[in-house]
Amino acid sequence: KWTDFMSLFEGCSSLKTLPMLHTENGTMFRKMCTDCSSLSYIPHWDLGKGKDLAGMFKGCVSLPTVPPFDTSSCTVTGGPPKGMFEGCTALQSVPMMDMSKVTYASGMFAYCHSLAAFPPFNWAKLQDGLQMFKECKSVTRLPTWDFPELTNGMWMFGGMDSLVEFPPCKMPKVTDLSYAWYKNTAMSMFPALQLPECTTVKQAWHTCTSLEVMPVLTFGKLENMYGALMQCKNLRVIPRWPTTRTVKEWTSAFDAAMSTTTGTVSFGLLDFGAAETMKNTFANNAKLTVCPIRSALPASNLDCSFM
Repeated sequence: KWTDFMSLFEGCSSLKTLPMLHTENGTMFRKMCTDCSSLSYIPHWDLGKGKDLAGMFKGCVSLPTVPPFDTSSCTVTGGPPKGMFEGCTALQSVPMMDMSKVTYASGMFAYCHSLAAFPPFNWAKLQDGLQMFKECKSVTRLPTWDFPELTNGMWMFGGMDSLVEFPPCKMPKVTDLSYAWYKNTAMSMFPALQLPECTTVKQAWHTCTSLEVMPVLTFGKLENMYGALMQCKNLRVIPRWPTTRTVKEWTSAFDAAMSTTTGTVSFGLLDFGAAETMKNTFANNAKLTVCPIRSALPASNLDCSFM
């Protein structure tokens, strides 16, 4: 009648298989198989009462697939010590599982370099998605997911350098999207999003070099645009974002965003009414022919804004 399976096999680096266990009463599975680096097979354990699966298979670098576990009671798949499947570099597929109660999933699939696709999981309660899909380098497309309770989207999709399109989704409560799509170099399509609670998009699209057109993004409380579109290089269209008047930090926001693009470029007028720092904001954009500043600049630091 075990309930706690925490770290049961952690660090057993020579184990290749594990037996069927009576896990039906288990609630704690945190780090159960962390760093079992030779593990290539897992039985279909009963995880129906499991609440905490954080780091359960973290670092299982030889694991190619997992059974369709019952995760209907699970609320935690990430956080210290990070994600349930983090660093499972050989993992090629994951089955459909019930994620409808999961609130913390930071690092859940981070560095799963061989994963090519995800099922349409239900993320109805997810709040923390920090580094959740970071460097899933083989994924080209994502399901159309909504994240109604998400607040932390930092690094959530960063480093997915095969992702060609980010699907439309709802993130009405997200506050932090720093590095969210950082270095997604294959991403050529991005949807219009409404982000009423978001306060920072620091380096969110940095080095998205295939992105040519940015849609209208609607913000309500945005303050930090530091390096948001820096080094995108091939952008042709940046529309007028009508809700940037609250932004204080503009450093390098569009630095080299249009540096190698071809053809005519279009840069909508932006409101800099709250600007405090604009260092290098428009630097290294040889294609820029019209100054996109709509409002007066109260900024205290305008160093090299158009360098």
